[in-house]
Amino acid sequence: MDTETKVKTLLDNATTILVIETALPDIFPCVTFHFYSEDGTLFGSGTATEEGASCQVDIWYKVKTEAVKIGIKAIKQAIINEKYFSHPKMETTHETATKIYHTYINFELIKESEV
Repeated sequence: MDTETKVKTLLDNATTILVIETALPDIFPCVTFHFYSEDGTLFGSGTATEEGASCQVDIWYKVKTEAVKIGIKAIKQAIINEKYFSHPKMETTHETATKIYHTYINFELIKESEV
């Protein structure tokens, strides 16, 4: 299973909030995610033995209902429970122009390993 599918499956299983693949969603609440800063790590003999990346999971909502609170907590816990992910960092902002809340969770992950 590739890394993108693994993360999407993890999110789908963690929450009842809809996980979509659109960068700027128009459905609320919803969850999106993307990878960035992909690189090779754990060099041995000049060769990367693991490929890593950072991942950001975004939870978008207009009102922080009980279902949204539960979903955010469940996603964070699912990331913590995954053995190849770092401990997540979480922040929330309010997009004043659109009046949308945006909670985002960042973490590091191992994409592939040759070890």
